[in-house]
Amino acid sequence: MEKDKDILVGIGRRSGMTVPEGYFADFAERMKAMLPEQPEVPVEAAPKKVNVWLRVRPYVYMAAMFAGVWMMMKMFSSLSPDADSLDSRPALASAISKPDFPEKYYAVDNVDTYSLLDEMYEDGVAVEDLMETEE
Repeated sequence: MEKDKDILVGIGRRSGMTVPEGYFADFAERMKAMLPEQPEVPVEAAPKKVNVWLRVRPYVYMAAMFAGVWMMMKMFSSLSPDADSLDSRPALASAISKPDFPEKYYAVDNVDTYSLLDEMYEDGVAVEDLMETEE
């Protein structure tokens, strides 16, 4: 005995979901009769008042969106592995590679006023400019 390959032929098309004849013919009238009476609300022709916030709101939202995107990109760029490498900052790499870097930048507690003024003078700052003038 050969089986039919179409499953729907064996099962049939009826799903068992039926409604009585003419049920939807007068359905709208019967539903209106069952609902309580509602008063009609008049549609007002007066336009809604537009204040400053309603006009500015789209621009504020757009500015907030762009600020959020900028902060997100800034955060992602700071989290990238290349952000903290010395290869991306050649000036910092050259300063750290000098042998006198720790003594010059970390030994701050033994600095006296004379040596500080002497270094400033060597860097081109005139001592006379630092002195207070009495007028």
